[in-house]
Parts: sequence; structure tokens; C-alpha cells
Amino acid sequence: MPQHGAAIDGFWTFGLETGELYCDDNEMIFHSLEPDAPLAEFVESIFHLKDYVPEHTTERIVPDGSASIVIELDGQKRWITDNKTRSPAEYFEGQWVSGPHCNHFCISAVQNTELLAIRFRPGGLLPLLRTDVTEFCERVVDAGNLVDGAICMLRSEVQKLATSEQKVRLVEQFLLQNCDFSLKPPASISHAIQRIQDDSTHSKLSDLVDASGYSRKHFIHLFRKHIGLRPKDFQRILRFSKALAQIQSRGAVNWAGVSTDCGYSDQSHLIRDFRQFSGFSPKELQDAGFDRSNFFPAD
Repeated sequence: MPQHGAAIDGFWTFGLETGELYCDDNEMIFHSLEPDAPLAEFVESIFHLKDYVPEHTTERIVPDGSASIVIELDGQKRWITDNKTRSPAEYFEGQWVSGPHCNHFCISAVQNTELLAIRFRPGGLLPLLRTDVTEFCERVVDAGNLVDGAICMLRSEVQKLATSEQKVRLVEQFLLQNCDFSLKPPASISHAIQRIQDDSTHSKLSDLVDASGYSRKHFIHLFRKHIGLRPKDFQRILRFSKALAQIQSRGAVNWAGVSTDCGYSDQSHLIRDFRQFSGFSPKELQDAGFDRSNFFPAD
């Protein structure tokens, strides 16, 4: 259902869980649509954001296994910063694809943001782009020439519309017309995705391979083709997300208990994953009081 909002604290421009928007005491427009079938199997949400004014200038993006397409409507460039120097490394404008990531990265947070974004479910990007999703893994890619330039034309049409409702509905129709739903993951790969999502702690790759009927090599190839990530990395990211949620929901944290509950071999294993995926240790995240699951202000 469409959602409207104002006064939301913080924002992730490269992908966002529905209902997890935050902003800094400024009035803004936010309209989100969760599509119905058949699109719902591939797309989690489509949303329009306007007049967002962040207090920070950089946001650290945490991987969660998803991919997104972002269409900027404010004429402003965005950039990815180098994790070490914090200086701009790549610039993007117009429209871009943010593929699934295995590491955190930082992006600019511009003033008076207006954009549209499509958040894809795991396995949902390939039916639109019709190419191996591994090409977008760990990358943000200009989408101007993708789908025969149709995403670029979509941006032009969206800019002519007056309301958020009209904008997200146009994007919905674009996806219905341009997605080849026959390109969804094979049933055994979809089953493996669901099993990992249901239990990122105990799902074993060997069990998933055996259940698929494929060889281990072919199973991993198909998984990466549709998801963009190796099954092991996808599982690690979801396990990290589970641990992060536990830490954020508790006052006093039993670190050994969190490690065990989330399937880590020990606390050092937990810390290594947190460093890779967020750039913070678990204790640093807890002490900072961050309550977002997918981004943190980096200033």
C-alpha cells in the first residue's frame, strides 16, 4: 500500500527497506508503493522522496543482499567516496544501478534531495536488466544505456508528472512492461534463497546443493547469476543483519550469546564480519546508538 511520511530522520539513496526511512526534522514528501503480483515477487518497493535535507554530508551503506535502481530528479550529482581518504571516487547523475555489495561503502547525501528508487528482492534484478547480476556485484553503474535506454526515457517521463502517486505508478507500469518474468531464478535457487532468508544461521551450503540437484559448481554459478552474490556471502550478510538487529534491540548485550545465537564461531568472527560489512565493531555500533539497519551517517 502507498505510504506517506514527513519528518523522517536520515536516508539511504541506494536502497532502502520500506518503513525504515528517517529524516532530520524537515518537512518532506515520501510516498512508497509495495507492488502487487506478479511484480511483488521481484520488487519489494518503489518510492519517491522529495525535499529531503540531511544534516550529514556522507552516508555509510551497509550491505543487505539487495539491489536497487535510483533515478535522481533534482539535477544533482552524487558520488561514492573512497573508504580510506573519504574523497570522491566516482560520480553519478540521472539514473544508476546499485548492485548487491559484500562491503560497506560511502555515498554523498545532498541537500534538497528528490529521487525515485526501486528496491529489488534477491533475484529480482535480472528479469529487468536481462544480464548476469554478477556484473553489478560490488558496483554502482550508470543505468542510462541499460534496457536499451528505457530507464533514461523513464526519468524524462517521470519528471513531467506532478504527484508522487503518478510517479511511482508510472515506474510500476514500466516494470510490468519491461520485466521478463520468465527469467526468474530456477525453483531450486528460489528455494535456497528462501531457506537462507528463513535461517541464515544454520543453513548449510552442502544441504542446499544436495536439495537443488545441481553440482556444487553449477549451483553457485546459478545463484550468483540471479543474486549477484555467492550463497556463502549472501548467508554471511543476512547473519550480520540478524546480529545487528539483536545488538540494536538490547541494552546490555551478552556478546558471547549474540555470537552463538547468530551462528558465529566466536566473538572475533563476529567482529571481523562487522568490520567488513559496516566499518564498525559491534561495540562501536552499539555505543553510537545507531538504530538503522542499512545506513549510518559517516560524518
